[in-house]
Amino acid sequence: MNARPIQLSEHFRDKRWSTSSWRTKAAAQQPVYDNLVDLEGVLERLRQMPALVRSTECVTLRQQLAEVANGWGFLIHAGDCAERFTDIHRQELTRKVRAMGQMGLLIQHATQQPVVQVARMAGQFAKPRSQGMETVNGVQLPVYRGDIVNDVTAHADARRSDPQRLLQAYLYSAAVMNQVRALSGESLTSLGLSEDAWHLSRLGELTQEERSYRHVVQQLTTILKSAPDGAYDAINLYVSHEGLHLAYEEALTGTGDDHHPYNLSTHYLWLGERTRQLDGAHVEYFRGIHNPIGVKIGPSCKPEELQALITQLNPNNEPGRLTLITRFGKDRIAQSLPALIGAVQEMDARVIWSCDPMHGNGIVSSQGIKTRRFQDILSEVRSAFDIHDAAGSRLGGLHLECTGSDVTECLGGSADIQEATLSENYTSACDPRLNASQSLELVFMISDCLQRQALRGAYQKTGEMREIG
Repeated sequence: MNARPIQLSEHFRDKRWSTSSWRTKAAAQQPVYDNLVDLEGVLERLRQMPALVRSTECVTLRQQLAEVANGWGFLIHAGDCAERFTDIHRQELTRKVRAMGQMGLLIQHATQQPVVQVARMAGQFAKPRSQGMETVNGVQLPVYRGDIVNDVTAHADARRSDPQRLLQAYLYSAAVMNQVRALSGESLTSLGLSEDAWHLSRLGELTQEERSYRHVVQQLTTILKSAPDGAYDAINLYVSHEGLHLAYEEALTGTGDDHHPYNLSTHYLWLGERTRQLDGAHVEYFRGIHNPIGVKIGPSCKPEELQALITQLNPNNEPGRLTLITRFGKDRIAQSLPALIGAVQEMDARVIWSCDPMHGNGIVSSQGIKTRRFQDILSEVRSAFDIHDAAGSRLGGLHLECTGSDVTECLGGSADIQEATLSENYTSACDPRLNASQSLELVFMISDCLQRQALRGAYQKTGEMREIG
């Protein structure tokens, strides 16, 4: 099906874009630096640094995402809430890549379709915050905005916005990319994928779901062990981060092989719920780069606002260019999502719908610890599938905050994390993440939704082929 272009208003048709045109707009969530001379010196250094990704890789990702937008395949977009400089080491990165590969394999097993894997990795160092200041032990401090800006330590000097951290973020991103490229093309078995790596030891034999999970894992492990060399060298991981710090993003924007502008620090960027203002600097920057992009959509987004965002960010209505990442919360998705789906269908906009079940389901424990309930996360994902099905739409992706380690940050799951044990291994500097066991369990628990959707897609595809024939 050929997508028709979306009609741009005169205001945007005549407006020229450049890598710095965002500077004419109001920019939300930007740090304030004491020394602008130092900042400009660092930015100039970044402009001279080598690209971290190739524009051709971004083009390939867009092509793969176009297949998802057209109804074939699924996007798994997952990783850290916020990367920390101190957490970047070989073992931890290998665990993250393995977790992504495992989730992808479970989805592929359920759908018999390709899975596009995009990690929140190699640049996810900036975080939007609801307030600019916070009070810690009676002392008011600038809020922590991610390692690219300041340090999480509750001290005035640590919380000062430091331009040198921009350069550190680039160098750490390069280190992560080196590891990702070293693991790219590796088979899951070469990453130590035994049955134990599927976290079976954390599961009991209490429910039918747990018994089914064990059976699927044992099937997959047997397949992997007996497969010919190269049959499951399927780890093909792209990287992404939220495009938040605009001066940093501008400095790392360059011209691709096709002469279009690309952000060459990552394959994929997304706009946050707090930075998607129609007349804001972030939308202005995003509309000009040719990377595949996403935009977070929450309960405050009106149908007409979503249509305007799509018009600005994907005026040529190209499949694979734009992903809509919904984040409502389990109690608000039913009242928020249907009207937005209708608005997209009215435009015949060729987008990917992805569900972020993390950000709308945050709670605070009785001990004052930020957390999320596994059941709430699962509930929102299932609701998203059901709502899209009822509307004749398609959920094409899942966006998770998770890690490959056994952290104790989200409540519940088969690991049965309780409020009393949250502090045992709570290492996130910002939001709570699903641990490795919970991530795999979540993907397995939606296997029935994925299978139903894949079957409908296969029937539709067969029907289209018969009609053409």
